[in-house]
Order: sequence, then C-alpha cells, then structure tokens
Amino acid sequence: MIRAGPYPSFADFVSDHTTTSTNGYPSALKLVEALADNFPAFDDRRELQEGKEVLFLKKAQIAVAELYQRLRTQAGQFDFRDVKNLTVACDNVLPCVLRSLGILKLDPELKSRIDERKTLPAGVEEAQLRAAAIVATETILEKANGAYWAKELG
Repeated sequence: MIRAGPYPSFADFVSDHTTTSTNGYPSALKLVEALADNFPAFDDRRELQEGKEVLFLKKAQIAVAELYQRLRTQAGQFDFRDVKNLTVACDNVLPCVLRSLGILKLDPELKSRIDERKTLPAGVEEAQLRAAAIVATETILEKANGAYWAKELG
C-alpha cells in the first residue's frame, strides 16, 4: 500500500489535495505540486547551470491530466479549471520529434552525439533539451490560439 504522510491510501491523499479549492474549484497545479513533493516517482526535477532548477514533473502532470479527462464529469473534485496551465509531458521523445520536424535546432556537437546514438545521461544537457522542447511546444500552443491544450498536443 502506498502511503504519503498521514494518509491511509493514495486515494485519500488525492482526495485531500483536490478538495482544497482555488476560486471554488480544485487546482491541477496544486495537485501536481503535491504529488511531486510527496512521491519520489513523481518528482522530475533537473539542475541547470549555476544551481538553477527546472521542474518537468512529467508523470505528475500526466496523472492529473488523466484524472481530469476521465473523471471531471463524474467527480467534480477533478474539474480542474487550471488544467490548461499544465505543460506538455516531456521526456526524450518530444525533443526527438521536434528535431525531426525541424523545430528544434541543436548544437552541432550535441547533434553529432545524438546521431551517433551516444547516451545522453540525465543532467544539464538533457534538461536543456527537454526545456527547449517545452518552450517550443508552448509556442505552438500559443499560436494554436486555444485549439489544443498541452496533453492533447503531447
């Protein structure tokens, strides 16, 4: 059984973190943050140069977006009005797709390493690549003028 703090179950944890409302509605962003802060499997943070941190929170965002898509009409506690503020869930695949479409342009040395199928370990370069993919995706979403949200585009 998964436990976080004083909660007897994961369902109790989620329930408690979705009943806290923002403007009368539960907050997707607050639930993502709570998942990342309390469960190591949801905590997807990387360090950039000079100790700066970037939060990807891929699994937490996917979990919250799925709750929203599947249960918002059945359980009002998942009717997140801020769900469109989530970013695209980004791992290694999205940067590859955006690069193949010509959207992401890579440094020649990094491009060469990737083309040679050399492992790109978790770290600054990997974080920069993922962050660039998220920025590119946010630009695409902005230009789409609300036609899509990050989960649909991802």
